[in-house]
Formats: sequence, C-alpha cells, structure tokens
Amino acid sequence: MLKGMTPVTIVWLPLVVCFLCLYLFIYFAWLCGHILRKRSRATCEHFFEF
Repeated sequence: MLKGMTPVTIVWLPLVVCFLCLYLFIYFAWLCGHILRKRSRATCEHFFEF
C-alpha cells in the first residue's frame, strides 16, 4: 500500500482523515444538542431566543 503512495496522497490522506474527524465531531455535537434539546426544551428555547 505504501509503495503506490505518491507525495500528493501522503499530503491529502491526513487532510481527508482530519476533515472526517471534524465532520464526525460536528455530527455528534449536533446529535448531543438534539437529545439535550428534547430533554430540556424550556432551557434551550430560553437560550436560543434572539
């Protein structure tokens, strides 16, 4: 696997992994917020009143 790797792949691979981790983190944060919003709707509605 490492033999067929070009310098471009070596540069892009960590970037893709980083973006995937970031996407997963944002998704889980949204999921957590969604569950918390269901549990404590009053406090969240109070917080998000602009």
